[in-house]
Amino acid sequence: LNYLDHYAFTSWEQMLQRGPVEWLPDGTKFVTVEQNPNLYHFASFFMPLWTDVLDRPEGSVYFMNTEEKCLTPWKRMLLAQLLSRGRGLFSEQKLGAWLDGMPQRPPELPKPSWPILLRDHLWQTPEEPVNHCSLNGWKLKMPYAVCARNARTFAFRQHVLGGWRDHATLRGALKLSERPYSERQNSPRVTIVGREKGPKRRFRNPEELVEVAQQLPSYLNVSVRYEPGMPTDPREQAELMAETDVLVTVHGAGLTNGMFLSQNAAVIEIFPFAFLQTNIYREMLQRAGIYHRALHGVFTEAHEKELMEMGEDYQRCASLARQEEYIKRRADISTDCFHQAWKSADITVDSEEFRQTLLDCVLQLSSHV
Repeated sequence: LNYLDHYAFTSWEQMLQRGPVEWLPDGTKFVTVEQNPNLYHFASFFMPLWTDVLDRPEGSVYFMNTEEKCLTPWKRMLLAQLLSRGRGLFSEQKLGAWLDGMPQRPPELPKPSWPILLRDHLWQTPEEPVNHCSLNGWKLKMPYAVCARNARTFAFRQHVLGGWRDHATLRGALKLSERPYSERQNSPRVTIVGREKGPKRRFRNPEELVEVAQQLPSYLNVSVRYEPGMPTDPREQAELMAETDVLVTVHGAGLTNGMFLSQNAAVIEIFPFAFLQTNIYREMLQRAGIYHRALHGVFTEAHEKELMEMGEDYQRCASLARQEEYIKRRADISTDCFHQAWKSADITVDSEEFRQTLLDCVLQLSSHV
């Protein structure tokens, strides 16, 4: 677990300033989660919790260093499964009585309905213009020791998202059925998920991708489904993944839902042109037995025209993108243009490269074990 550092408090005011530790009940499990709405950031803290509850289910209460407004429905879905596995956790009545016995706590504060304590339950959290669910705003409020703790864990936490057992038991807890091997082999399902509902990294040619997938050899018996974005309901997101054999989607936090794919499914992660490729999702998926391929978008005349109309700096990026060496590398290693021109850019996928990659993924369904 990513436990909070041990603090030796000398006053209630110091606790308010730095976060609670010593006065919580025996058996408390401490979690300092990022208040970033990004699903991957939360999953990277949640999966060690899941591993812990499978191995050591006993406890009294979870203290999460966050606030109620930062718990999205997706996070709540996973936390509910976490609590269902725990043993000896406080009931709502017992936890309420314990809070009532805390003389420093303002009595008008809300009480939790489940054994998860948040900052809202312990002291007033004044409304401020800073969004505490924003990663940057949260860093400004973090005590140094907790920040240092995160710095120590960030470098390796993508490797502790749990292996096959953890993902299989979590899927089982959510009652997500495993796609039988025979069905995956004889009638593979390809799901292409775009980001049309968002402001960035949208497919420029989604219809072309669907057409390419539909034109795979008929003997493969592939069915193709296109979704303009992930469903808003977290349960529907998980169920969509459970029904998918090959997931095609853009790099981003939505790929965290790949943890709900069947074992030995496949994923094609598509990056914008010149995007600095990161392996955080590849590591997560491969640990769950999922085959992973990465593709980069291509630079097009339409994208070039957009950049040329956006000012001198963007024009320089457009010029770089036409250099043969830059095109071969497909990554802005110097990051000169990464943030302004490539990071949020819409994506055009080369049809032939996509066809070959998708064909590889479909064929892997019957052999990847």
